[in-house]
Amino acid sequence: MLLPENENQRLEVLNQYQILDTLPEELFDELAQLAANLCETPIALISLVDAEREWFKSKIGLTTPEISRSISFGSYTILQSQILIIPDTLQDERFAKSPLVISNHYFRFYGGVPLINSSGFALGSLCVIDLIPRSLTIKEQVALQQLGRQVMRYLELHRQNVINYMQNAQRNWGDFRTQVRDADFIDTSWTSVKLLNGQIIGIGQDITERKRTELALKAQAEREQLMRTVAQRIRQSLNLQDILNATVQEVRDLLGVDRVVVYQFDSEMIGTIVAESVESGWTVSLGVEIHDTCFQAGEGAEYYQRQKRAIANIYKAGLTDCHIRLLEQFEVKANLVVPILLEVSSQNPGSRLWGLLVAHQCSSFREWEENQLDLLDELTVQLAIAIQQSSIFEQAQTELVQRQKAEVKLRHALAEKEVLLKEVHHRVKNNLQIVSSLLQLQSQTLKDPEAIKVLRESQNRIESISLIHKNLYTSANIGQIDVGDYIQNLAASLLISYQIWPEKIALETDIDSVSLNVDQAIACGLVINELISNALKHAFPNQQAGKISISLRNISKNIEMTVRDNGIGLPDNLDWTNTDSLGLSLVYDLVTEQLEGNITLERNHGTVFKIQFTQLTLHQ
Repeated sequence: MLLPENENQRLEVLNQYQILDTLPEELFDELAQLAANLCETPIALISLVDAEREWFKSKIGLTTPEISRSISFGSYTILQSQILIIPDTLQDERFAKSPLVISNHYFRFYGGVPLINSSGFALGSLCVIDLIPRSLTIKEQVALQQLGRQVMRYLELHRQNVINYMQNAQRNWGDFRTQVRDADFIDTSWTSVKLLNGQIIGIGQDITERKRTELALKAQAEREQLMRTVAQRIRQSLNLQDILNATVQEVRDLLGVDRVVVYQFDSEMIGTIVAESVESGWTVSLGVEIHDTCFQAGEGAEYYQRQKRAIANIYKAGLTDCHIRLLEQFEVKANLVVPILLEVSSQNPGSRLWGLLVAHQCSSFREWEENQLDLLDELTVQLAIAIQQSSIFEQAQTELVQRQKAEVKLRHALAEKEVLLKEVHHRVKNNLQIVSSLLQLQSQTLKDPEAIKVLRESQNRIESISLIHKNLYTSANIGQIDVGDYIQNLAASLLISYQIWPEKIALETDIDSVSLNVDQAIACGLVINELISNALKHAFPNQQAGKISISLRNISKNIEMTVRDNGIGLPDNLDWTNTDSLGLSLVYDLVTEQLEGNITLERNHGTVFKIQFTQLTLHQ
């Protein structure tokens, strides 16, 4: 038996029409009768060919409802794209021995058109059959083909009606609990479908697995939503009590239980209800301190191992008498219990039992679902995070308060120290001025000019140090000196000391904003004192006019100080680093030892001393 190339697809499409084995329909019968009348044949058929048979939707002149596909004419018609005409079946080797030809049927003439849908699949045929050999005129062939197309339109209409009725059924499914033969109930879904012939049938299906899946997905969605809610509260609030209160309320609403509590242990295993949500009418346990002798005696050790417990009936769960009596105090008949465990520390792996998250069913015994216990288990992880987060916050707050107190004490101490240091600098300055005054008085009793000069130089050195202490106790930063103001004041004091008029010896300064600590300021002051004093004494003989320049540069972490004059300069044969001059020796020692820097001398149109040293902070 030959098959179409697309046979499998053709059969799938044929099944979509849902017309096989349906009751006779007047529209199809009228078309078959019209075909018999037009072609003047005693037999006319509208047939559909499935995998095993040719089934007759409408039949005129024949009572057989179907025939085997292996002997049918229709199996050959669906191989054609146009009308198939067999004038004499006995003369056609394909049918000469067919029981339809040589038996009582005695089919001698066949003319059939394939019923081809819009997708190109041949579903069956419209055919006319005669008991004698004959043919069809062109007009009869055209009419038969037109009728075949009309049959196909009715088949498409039937298919569309079927689609519309299935859609209707999908929109009207109802879920019911149905009792089966063994007295158990299962979840089912039912709908009614009105067939094209007016019949109404009911269609039902077992949806137990679907219901189970739906419930699991719903529970998972609710659990995830609760996790998100609790996690969000933890992120938004550091108040542990607010988090616990919100959690027990959310859990009670979700599980539909009578009471949810958070139970916290102390070091003696005495517990306290620290958070509770309870249905009206049941005992309130919030704040109750529970001396549970069972826990104190070692009962509940499994909670340390992260074990959780679902108790459907407290009297059938193998609980100890003391445990049952405790639950009876709060009218508990069934409960869920999950431990809240905290990590000891990251350096010391392990955990400690902080408390329990408990759901109570008081109104009746209750069979719990596994996902409900899992929900509480997941929640305890979030609660442990909140507890540890709150503990860290409280510790930080305590440390912050302690630090603030320490800072206040330190500020007071620093203020007292600053006052004391300013007082010290003030007294040192006063004492140095007293010494300077004594030297001034002493010089007035002397007649030797050289001795008077020595006393004046010593007095200038003392004044340079005194000026530093004056700047220190008047400065906002008691440990640092603004060098610019200090050098200006020091140079001006030296000009006055040597009775030099400004129009005679000009003094120029170019000083960056530089702050020095006390030791460096004293050393720099003495260096400047000696260099300017030397210039005023030796660089401008015979009341010669001139200029002295002082510059101070801040280069990275180094200080560069230059003292320049345009006087007669130092003698070429003078080794200033090894001389009997106290002033130059003092300059060299101060720069190399006190400032730990270096100094160079340039003899070019006067004298230039360049000094470099590293700037030190207050603490260095």
